[in-house]
Amino acid sequence: MSKTTRYLLIGWGIFGLVLAGAYYVQWSPLQELWPWSGGYMNSGDLSRLSFYFVSSIIAATALPTLWIGFSGEAAAIKAGAIDLTVMWGGIAIYMLQSYASSDNNRLLIGGLVCAGMCALSVVAFLGSRRFKFQDPRPMPAPVRAAFAFFAVALILVATMLVLKRENTFPWPLRDEVSVVYGWVFFGAAIYFIGGVLVPKWSNAVGQLLGFLIYDLILIVPFVQHFDVVRDDHRTSLITYTVVLVCSGLLAIYYLFINPKTRLWRATLSEAPTQPAVS
Repeated sequence: MSKTTRYLLIGWGIFGLVLAGAYYVQWSPLQELWPWSGGYMNSGDLSRLSFYFVSSIIAATALPTLWIGFSGEAAAIKAGAIDLTVMWGGIAIYMLQSYASSDNNRLLIGGLVCAGMCALSVVAFLGSRRFKFQDPRPMPAPVRAAFAFFAVALILVATMLVLKRENTFPWPLRDEVSVVYGWVFFGAAIYFIGGVLVPKWSNAVGQLLGFLIYDLILIVPFVQHFDVVRDDHRTSLITYTVVLVCSGLLAIYYLFINPKTRLWRATLSEAPTQPAVS
């Protein structure tokens, strides 16, 4: 990976974390980005919890990008790029379909922006295909099994969200919000499937880092939500909270505790390597 590419990844990762922070504190200009109405909080389209959720998704994309930039493990781009291709592509199609049945030009702009992000993700995937993993360590079997479980669970939840099934999330969602979140989860499922199919440790670090920051952002708001959650959303809230706790513990153990996989065990330059380009 060239120095320019690494700097671009690091810069993009930092930008993503800053944007995630802006969503977390609900920076007022962001309220005008939701294309269906032109506002989040004022129109009630997105609740305070949805701001936290969007923040967690952006951060879960940014932190792995930052890690790839610092580590130089270019092969890890592939699974993430497919994730983003599916996510942005699905959202773009939905926005453009919504525009076709309305006169809301914001949907056209949003759909084209998402289509552009999808195209960039395809370019990132194609550009990373020639790289092989430099770190030879295999993915631990428990992590691979957990990834398979997460992938199946995400596909099931994503399907229900895209079909606009009620009570799928711990709080009520408008139809368009439900569909967008569904495509986010479809993309995440692909990310974990990539780890299952190519069980290299470096093909797990990004997923675990993403899951960890996702968990850290959401766990406090989710726990606080128990005080006010509607009865018909309580089961969903319990399920999501259990998943947050379990996935967070999994990430903490393998990223920071397990001596064979923790991040500071060895830099790529200290570990046995394979040729970086096929």
